[in-house]
Amino acid sequence: MTNTPEHIRETLELYDRGELDPSRLLEVQALLRSDPAWQAAWRSFRSETAGIRLNRLKTNLSVLESLEAELKDPEKKTAAGGDPGAVLTSSPESNHIKQASETSQPESMEETIDRNTSEGIRFSRLHQALNGLKAEEKKTADPRPAGGRILVIRRIWLGAIAAGIIGFFLVMQLFNNLNRPKYINQYLITHFDEYILHEKSRSKSEKLTFNKDKEIGYDLFVLQEFTEALPYLQKSWLNSNDTLSFFYLTVSHAALGNNKYFREYKSSPVLQSQLYQILLNKIK
Repeated sequence: MTNTPEHIRETLELYDRGELDPSRLLEVQALLRSDPAWQAAWRSFRSETAGIRLNRLKTNLSVLESLEAELKDPEKKTAAGGDPGAVLTSSPESNHIKQASETSQPESMEETIDRNTSEGIRFSRLHQALNGLKAEEKKTADPRPAGGRILVIRRIWLGAIAAGIIGFFLVMQLFNNLNRPKYINQYLITHFDEYILHEKSRSKSEKLTFNKDKEIGYDLFVLQEFTEALPYLQKSWLNSNDTLSFFYLTVSHAALGNNKYFREYKSSPVLQSQLYQILLNKIK
């Protein structure tokens, strides 16, 4: 497409009148969204055409305001010999009214009223057209064509829909995590009481050697909070060589499905006693 100023001007005139074929219309709309030269020419064209129409309407409005003043004040006389239907003004519209008044005097008051009514209707219509044109002038502040604004609105809606879909899947994922079972080994679900081997009652001497990590690890294990129990049981085993902590650590890995650690700890010499091996071998 040629981009000379004359060609752009001619194309914009056809675009403004809606006389472009569909393919050319889409091409021009794309240029108005992306090409600075076309955007500047469009702003200039809109301002020029709107300004011409606005000036014409202002001229007509000025004439009709003078006419309205004469209609409201029948005592004012005109240069045509006192005819209240003519208006003293130098505009072409008022001269036409003046000549018509001079060549044909109203025969009755009814004819004068009819003429005044028709002029009042003209004034009202032109005033409405002027208001509409002023509203149109305000829109020229945004040089983007209507298609560009529609495209922006459409993108906003698509973004909102996409965000809603992503949010829905995140909520579903969170819900699934909250409702996930605490452990996945089915045998331990129904036989867990067999694996609680420690006694909660302690003698006075045992209280003097209280092991916080061991006690917390034991309690979390009983509550089947295996993930939270792992670090405490690990510390209890490493710091005090507590064999039962190591056994609970092994069972916790089995409950969580950590089969690699379960098999490794199960074969450790620490857990080769008959009781430990019987219980660990039951876990599938």
